Amino acid sequence: MKFIVVSYLKDSDRPDRETDVSEVGVEALADLLGIPADSLVDVYPLGEGPLAALQRVTGLSFDLSSHEYFLESQASGGEDAQQSLGWPTGAMAAGTRVTVIRDSSWDGPWQAAFQGTIDDLYAPSPVRHSMAREGELEYWVVFDEPQYDSGGDGPFRGAQIWDRYLKLAPEA
Repeated sequence: MKFIVVSYLKDSDRPDRETDVSEVGVEALADLLGIPADSLVDVYPLGEGPLAALQRVTGLSFDLSSHEYFLESQASGGEDAQQSLGWPTGAMAAGTRVTVIRDSSWDGPWQAAFQGTIDDLYAPSPVRHSMAREGELEYWVVFDEPQYDSGGDGPFRGAQIWDRYLKLAPEA
């Protein structure tokens, strides 16, 4: 698992810097956030206390007056990692570029179609919902730009997306 601190200028949706802090270790990072190490699998806002501790341990500088900081966990990529994560045979591979589409039968699940990348944070898994198609998978997708869902919630930088809403992105 890789851990990075992502900084954003206040009032910006685009990161301006990413710093790998994996060398700090999962146990120490979990302690900074006050969560169990095996739960450290998401994105976490970093406030004054955790940033001060990270500064002591890493020597990095943080400026809360102009930036917001988040700790992100990223699964290590590659085919071996996918197999160890139980990646289903025949599923789209991590790193696949996709277009997330809107459903033509209703106003959702997103406000617009957009680009993203299949990520290996979680292995694709069967959709457990009464409206799921047989064998339908959901994928963790990281978005190129933050997005709002059809209900106006967001912005989101990634989400689990049912495969019916994913199309291979056109090659650039």
